[in-house]
Amino acid sequence: MGMQKKERKALYLLEMQSVGMISLAAGIFMSVIHFIACLLRMEKAGEVNKWNFTKYWLVACLGYIALELLVQRGFALYITRKIEGGLKDEEKCIRS
Repeated sequence: MGMQKKERKALYLLEMQSVGMISLAAGIFMSVIHFIACLLRMEKAGEVNKWNFTKYWLVACLGYIALELLVQRGFALYITRKIEGGLKDEEKCIRS
């Protein structure tokens, strides 16, 4: 009885990435607030060309999201392999 290997891996990945997703969401939220504040400041200063700043912000934000998701996934897969390896070692000890 117990969980299948596929189910365990999916659960490990979900649990390990959930904390990172919370920090990613908070970072995106703060970035949007900063973006809006900068746009309002530009508007008060009378700057007309906001499109360059918007493109820069969008590229930086999407790059951050992609990098963060890539690092989270890589770390989660690494830890999952370590855990599964530890479980295999335990099974060998139990059987012998």
